[in-house]
Amino acid sequence: MTSHIDLSDVGDGPPILVVSHNEQESNDNNIERYIKEMMWSQPVQNMVKRRYLPKYIQEALTRMYDLYKNSWEEITESLIMEELDRMKMENMSDDDLKIPNTDNLKNISASKDLEELQREIAMMRNMMLCKGCGAPATCINIGCGHLMCFACCKMHICKLCASQITEVADVKFSHQE
Repeated sequence: MTSHIDLSDVGDGPPILVVSHNEQESNDNNIERYIKEMMWSQPVQNMVKRRYLPKYIQEALTRMYDLYKNSWEEITESLIMEELDRMKMENMSDDDLKIPNTDNLKNISASKDLEELQREIAMMRNMMLCKGCGAPATCINIGCGHLMCFACCKMHICKLCASQITEVADVKFSHQE
């Protein structure tokens, strides 16, 4: 087992000696330190100003760590962009990598609202169908409250819950004449 000794900054006081018996732990700390330093670098700050999401920049930097761990000062915006392009090719769109602006947000919001409304309309239409056969409902079984079509209303037993049909009432929805 190998031990790793490192100086660790603890604020205003002098640095303390940290002994790590786990090489992976030491490597993880190095990556974290590298990412923290890089997130404040000028190339990364320029990327953030261009509305790229910090979490994707961090992901790109993490992927670049092995190649640039000893020379992180050499990382430029173009190198980060190349890594982001590789990430895009791996199934991310340019819009996924950037912070949504008001135009994109409206489009995203509108499409999600539209999908949600379409689902709600489909659910409502389904609620207006006969629970026994799926035909448009024209009456309701007073005993159990299930909606039924004209044919199912003539039966003696509800197809859905098997309760006896003793009394029915006509139903009319706003779209029906």
